[in-house]
Amino acid sequence: MVYQLNKRVGRILFLLPALLLVLPIGMAIDTLTAENCRNLPISCSYLEKQTKNMSREDEKQLVLQLLEYKASSPYYEFVESWNRKLNFDSAPENVLIGEAETIEGAWLKIATAFPSVAKSGIFVPGKGTIMTVYGYKLNLPQNYGENNNAACGDEPSNDEKYGDCKTIYANIKDATNLQISKNGQMIGSQKFTDFNSSKTNEFEAVLSITNEISMKHYKWQKGKCCKERCRATQGGSSCECIAYEYKCAFDKDDKRYDTLELRDSYSSQMEYPFQDFEPKLILSTSANPLTAMIKIPIRNVNSYTIKTKYQTLKKDFSVYSINYTLPPQNVLFVQAKDKKGWFTENAKIISVRDYEDGTEAVTFVTSEENVKDCDVTIQTFFNTTNKKCEIERLAKTDLKIETDKWFYGLNGTIQAKITLSSEKERLVNYVNMEYGSQNKKYMIEGEKIISLKPELGASIIIASVDSTDTASSSSASAVINVSEKRELAIAFDVFVLMLILYFGVTALVKFYKKVFST
Repeated sequence: MVYQLNKRVGRILFLLPALLLVLPIGMAIDTLTAENCRNLPISCSYLEKQTKNMSREDEKQLVLQLLEYKASSPYYEFVESWNRKLNFDSAPENVLIGEAETIEGAWLKIATAFPSVAKSGIFVPGKGTIMTVYGYKLNLPQNYGENNNAACGDEPSNDEKYGDCKTIYANIKDATNLQISKNGQMIGSQKFTDFNSSKTNEFEAVLSITNEISMKHYKWQKGKCCKERCRATQGGSSCECIAYEYKCAFDKDDKRYDTLELRDSYSSQMEYPFQDFEPKLILSTSANPLTAMIKIPIRNVNSYTIKTKYQTLKKDFSVYSINYTLPPQNVLFVQAKDKKGWFTENAKIISVRDYEDGTEAVTFVTSEENVKDCDVTIQTFFNTTNKKCEIERLAKTDLKIETDKWFYGLNGTIQAKITLSSEKERLVNYVNMEYGSQNKKYMIEGEKIISLKPELGASIIIASVDSTDTASSSSASAVINVSEKRELAIAFDVFVLMLILYFGVTALVKFYKKVFST
């Protein structure tokens, strides 16, 4: 804060550094403590009980939490209402004070803008209000020569400042002016000044405190002789005047102006825009159950919500809280911190993938009934955008997996043939292969044979393909059997098993023929 002092009426008053100090708050009540409970929407008995052994700062943080509970996130309306009702009879803590000859306890502070949110800087919407608070006291100077009425002798001394025998200060008039500017342009003169936001906003408040003082000047007027010196002469006596009577008489009315200029600044920026989009809900028709994928712009977005008929998927990127500045009055402000979190209702998320273009793709399980009604809501700090979804159905993807055998020994090799096709066109895509501890992607162009190492206890091979811009996701599986025995031993076991099955079936057939013939 910069203080400038200028003095009209002939000379300049200098603002000494010694006159800059911190105003003591004395017995001022802190608005965020139990002392102010009657003015808070909180149970006094509960608050007094909870804060009995708390430090002052812990007590204030508890009150803030209780206020958050009473208000609704993101708290903009509550914060504005609170700040507009604050009383600044004295300066907040740690605010510098300026003094002049007849100006006492002068201070100025741009307190906040609302609505606004603090997160690596101060962000505001396209329109808002800047809040400026200040205070000062105007005094009358001390009169000069109040008892000077008449004198006899040499001309009496005068006031060095005005050359008066008497100076009477009659009354004062407050001619103070407040000016609020944004980026160098005047926007208002009130404590609460509305503004239209620019990309960056540099606010400045200039408080020109002017004490207009009415004065009456009195001057000495020489009157008749009041003291003579006489001596005898041949003709009688001769006298000469050695002192005259002086009367302190009214001369003129005048005015004196004592001024003190205070400045303060405040910076903010308009919230960043988010990328416009048209929500497209892409359905993978070959997936069972039905899956849907939608891309959401997440750059400069605070949260987004995907809603179908019976489903809700909401992702938050920030969490709001209320904080304070300028105690003991406590100007409140909204603070945002990074904290990602999901809320889902009747929905199962399969995957979330980020892209370099600032979008995020969410894939989730849905149903034909749900997707009849779909919309997406994007929320920034101050704006909400809601759009209906466009439904797009991907072509059905046919994914097959076949193995060359059913039984494998540990030293053998699994030969698996992967076939990928679409009902509309030939597909070329990555296929995810999962078998035991083996997890690898293969580029499949129509058909490909891959090799896998048998693992004991692993009997299922799973192939899956993600949806593309034209084809839906799909999956397939194959069941095998892996034994510690060598392949020849496995083959013998299979042969024995087949013989047992053959003779068992033959015996059953003969038995039933005999029964039916009888």
